[in-house]
Amino acid sequence: MELCSKCDYMYTIRKMENKKKELTNVDELLKNINNLSKFNILISSTDIKKNKKFRKLDKKKQNDILLFLVKNKNIDIEFYCTNCNNTELVNRSIKLYEINRKEKENIVLEPHVIKLYMNNPLYPKTNLYKCKNESCNTHKNNSIKKATFFKQNNNMKYICNICMTYW
Repeated sequence: MELCSKCDYMYTIRKMENKKKELTNVDELLKNINNLSKFNILISSTDIKKNKKFRKLDKKKQNDILLFLVKNKNIDIEFYCTNCNNTELVNRSIKLYEINRKEKENIVLEPHVIKLYMNNPLYPKTNLYKCKNESCNTHKNNSIKKATFFKQNNNMKYICNICMTYW
């Protein structure tokens, strides 16, 4: 999850609107060598290497151009904030989705995650349970019983709201 740098609203990912001018000719590329980031370069590196003017450039300049092409491939996705319309280029690898086929039976939840489950009004609550924690106060006083329950991997999971035990 990525947050907007201006308003801290959650970004969505969308296909970027192409606002750059396209470069299809090596001569045009060499004329605009100082402003390459303003262009969408549609020339292969092999075509650039074959060009006579490119071969006349010093080795450092040649390497800089080729390195620019490798680093700045035509990125066509961006982060977009639906709140303030801010956009940012996606300039790093991002895992959008992952399927975990190995089911973990004994998932341990962090305390802050347990609190999120407990305080979320969308999850149902019950007082018809027996806490797995033997030292929980609900074993002594039934009137304070309160647990949050939800489904996880097709199994019902409970969180005791008194001692924060998860089972």
